[in-house]
Amino acid sequence: MSESGQLEFFLLSAETPMKVSQNQATIWGTTPLPPLWSLGYHQCRWNYLSEEELLGVSNNMLKHKLPCDAVWLDIEMTERKKYFTWDKHRFPNPKQMVEQLRQNG
Repeated sequence: MSESGQLEFFLLSAETPMKVSQNQATIWGTTPLPPLWSLGYHQCRWNYLSEEELLGVSNNMLKHKLPCDAVWLDIEMTERKKYFTWDKHRFPNPKQMVEQLRQNG
């Protein structure tokens, strides 16, 4: 199937699979490397019920010298589980919270 009606085929032949991959990279380019932080440990769980709890987990990771490159929040940080909202009672200081997480590394 082709959107333009014109089909394009590339037949790559080489002595080794590595050479075939190199030939492909010459045609389409290479895949960019992901950001370094994305390769590290990500702490994620469903139900961080408050800013205090989230920062407590982050502080404990720091205290016990456990490397952590990202902390994920799930739907519980929203107001009544509505997308694009923020629960201002349970997570009252998002800028300070993010700054504390940044300081924790």
